[in-house]
Amino acid sequence: MNITDIRIRKKTNHGDLKAVVCLIIDGDYAMNDIHVIQNEERLYVQFPKWANGKSIFAPLNHQARQKIEDSILKVYRTV
Repeated sequence: MNITDIRIRKKTNHGDLKAVVCLIIDGDYAMNDIHVIQNEERLYVQFPKWANGKSIFAPLNHQARQKIEDSILKVYRTV
């Protein structure tokens, strides 16, 4: 999996929601509506879910999640 682009839309006055992200994978797939959230402890990434709470997209292991989260937060901090 190669992350080929990350598009960040920062949000202000939205409480814990700090940004909405579009992640492009291998130049072929777009994952929209990823949220960057700030809680009392840290900044983290929340993947999109259906209304019933089930994941639309979710990494299958910790390493994949960490790669995606690290990449998104790196770009977020430079925008």
